[in-house]
Amino acid sequence: MGLNMSTEFLPMLTVRDVSNRLGMSISFVYQELRSGKLEHYQLGKAYGAIRVSEEQLSCYLESFVKGKKKAQRKPLATDLPMPVNRMSAELNSLFKNGAAA
Repeated sequence: MGLNMSTEFLPMLTVRDVSNRLGMSISFVYQELRSGKLEHYQLGKAYGAIRVSEEQLSCYLESFVKGKKKAQRKPLATDLPMPVNRMSAELNSLFKNGAAA
């Protein structure tokens, strides 16, 4: 079976390309690769060529986005504090029934 010629490969970036895109040093990029924060492909054994896809770089950058508002949910009844008079009534009933002993 031959290769499917309609298959397109994503452009892959070298460590230097990633460094230029981020405006960071090459050693910083290697540090992020080693730590596992920046996913990548290692082609070959041991010291094989390292390549980063556009998608991997985008995911890496997304992990650093700050200032997004988190979706706020509507408060539930259980989130609200119990009114003091109701709480007192429940505590009194516990003491009267001997449950707090």
